[in-house]
Amino acid sequence: MRKERGIFDILIIFIGPIGFLAFQLLPIEFHVKIVLGTIFWVALWWIFEAVPLIITSFIPLVVSSISGYIPMKEISKSYAEPVIFLFLGCFILAKAIEKHNVHLFLLNLLLRLFPKNELGMFLGFSLTVFFLSMWITNTSATLIALSIISPIPRSNLTKVLALSSAYSSNIGGISTLVGTPPNMIYAGMMKNLNIEVSFWSWFKFAFPYALTLEFIFILFAINVFRIGFKKVDIEISYQKLSKEGKITLMVFIFTIFLWIFSSYFKFLDETTIILISSIFLVVFKIVDLEDIRKIHWDTLFVFGGGFALSQMLMKSEIIENTVVNLGLSPLIVLITMAIITLLITEISSNTSTASLLIPISIEMARSLNLKVSGLSAVIAIGSSTGFMMPIGTPSNMLAYSLGFVSFKEMVKYGVFLDLISVILNILITYNFSP
Repeated sequence: MRKERGIFDILIIFIGPIGFLAFQLLPIEFHVKIVLGTIFWVALWWIFEAVPLIITSFIPLVVSSISGYIPMKEISKSYAEPVIFLFLGCFILAKAIEKHNVHLFLLNLLLRLFPKNELGMFLGFSLTVFFLSMWITNTSATLIALSIISPIPRSNLTKVLALSSAYSSNIGGISTLVGTPPNMIYAGMMKNLNIEVSFWSWFKFAFPYALTLEFIFILFAINVFRIGFKKVDIEISYQKLSKEGKITLMVFIFTIFLWIFSSYFKFLDETTIILISSIFLVVFKIVDLEDIRKIHWDTLFVFGGGFALSQMLMKSEIIENTVVNLGLSPLIVLITMAIITLLITEISSNTSTASLLIPISIEMARSLNLKVSGLSAVIAIGSSTGFMMPIGTPSNMLAYSLGFVSFKEMVKYGVFLDLISVILNILITYNFSP
C-alpha cells in the first residue's frame, strides 16, 4: 500500500535541492560548495526518508557527474564495492534461512534448552534472538520471537520478552561483520583505505562488546521487571526441517566456518565465500529468482551512496581544513561523534546514519592524526544502538506497533541503554576496534 506524503515530507523534498542551490551561492571554492551542498541534501533526505533511500543514494552520483567534480566513470565505481556483493550474498543466504524455516528451527531448538519459568524464558528469548541476529536481519529475528509471544495474554512478562526481542536483536547484530549494514559499510570504507577488516578481526572485538551490553541489559531488565522463577506455560514445539532446510543449515554452518578461518585460505575472502554459498543455493534451487527479487536492493544502493559521499569528501579535504582551523580536541571529537551518531540513529535508519557519518569520521580522524578505523568503528557501533525511539530500528517498531510496549515505556527503558551504549562506545570501541 502506497504511503501518502504529508506536508512535512513535501517540505523536506523541496528543502533538499533548494538547500543545495543555496550553498552554490556562497563565496567559497567550487568543490567545497558542491560537497557541502550534497551532504546537506543527502543528510536531509536520508534522515527523514521523505523519498525512498535508494533515490537519495543516487544524489552524489548525479551531482558529481553533472558538476564535473568527479566523472561518472570514476564515481560510479563506489556502487560496485566488494562489500556490496558481500551483503548481497548475505541477503540470499538469509532468504534461504527464512524460506525454509531454519531460523524458526534454531529458535525453537535453543529455547528448549532453558527452563519454563519467567527467568528461563527471558534468558532464552534474549540470548536466542541475540544469536540469530548475528546472522539474519534484526527484523526477522525479532518477528519470529514476537510470533511466539503473541498468543500469550499481555502481562509484565510479555512486555519484557518483547523488549528483549527488540533490544537483543539490535545488540546481537553488532557482533558479526554481516550482522547489520553499518558493520559492512565500515569494513568497505576501511578497505578503500587499505585497512583490512576481516570477519574474525571484527568478531573478536565486537562479540565481547555486544555480549557485555547484552549482559547489562539482562541485569537491568531482571531488576526493573522483577523477573523471578514463576512457572510459564509456553508451548515450544519441535520444528522439523525439510530437505531444503537441512541443506540451507549445512551451507550456513559451512559459510560461518570459512568466514572464521578465511585468513588461512589466501585465495578466499568474505565476499568470495558468501558468493560461492549463494551460487550453490541458487543452482540447487534452495532459493529461486522470485526469492532474489524480494531482496532489499535499496540497502545495497545506500551502501553505494555512502561510498560515493566518502569519495567526494576525501577529494575535497573540507573536514581536514575545518578541524585544523577550529583547533578541536581529539577527545571532544570522539565524544561528539559518538553522541551525534546516537541522536541521529534514533530518528533514522542505521544504514543511512553510518553511510552519512563514517565518511565524515574518516576525514576527521585523518586531520587529527587519530586512529581512522577506531573513530569510524565508533560510528558503526553507535549506528546500531538506538533503543529509545520506536522509529530507531525496525525491531523497536515491531515491539511498539504490535502493542507489546507503549511509546512512553520504550523511551523510559531505552534511555538507560542509550546512555550505557554511548559510554561503552567512547571508552572501548576506539581503542579495541580492528
